Amino acid sequence: FNFYFRVISRLDPNVSQYLQRRWMHRRELWAACFRDNVPTFGNETNNRVESSHKQMKRFLQRSDSLHKSMLKVYKWHKRSFSIIQQEANIAQSRCFTYPCSQSLIPIIRLLTPYAARKVIREYQLRRWATVEFESVDYVFFKENGKTVQVDLSTCTCMCFTFQTCRYPCRHLLLVHLRKPYFT
Repeated sequence: FNFYFRVISRLDPNVSQYLQRRWMHRRELWAACFRDNVPTFGNETNNRVESSHKQMKRFLQRSDSLHKSMLKVYKWHKRSFSIIQQEANIAQSRCFTYPCSQSLIPIIRLLTPYAARKVIREYQLRRWATVEFESVDYVFFKENGKTVQVDLSTCTCMCFTFQTCRYPCRHLLLVHLRKPYFT
């Protein structure tokens, strides 16, 4: 990224100045190489926002007054919120079965179905992680030649999955299975 930015700066300084003024202070929103330390919760795009804008544009007209536009947005929001509530009630009434340990079921039921599938996938990948060292405050796992640290006092893991997506990773699940009081 930095190399190509320097190339752009040499080719056209005006483009470089525009990017510096308008976009570089928010580069983690559009340049994936700066997203390593930004939690994305598994969502890598802004399609939901774009979809909402498209739906709102169907209701709004250029000739509408501000009052009429706000009223239309309010009605659209109210309608879409009631649809979301109905879908949530339907999803809540379903009974999901999960292929995992019974001690993890209470944790998984707190999550959305999408997040639950991701956590179960992490649970299935737990066989690749082995405990390397265990102390009072930390557990170190060895996985694919890398060492991963779990902090027991803050319930955090230093792996890529937990740092970016913020759902329970295989290391936290392994600690929970070894120490049921750890949640």
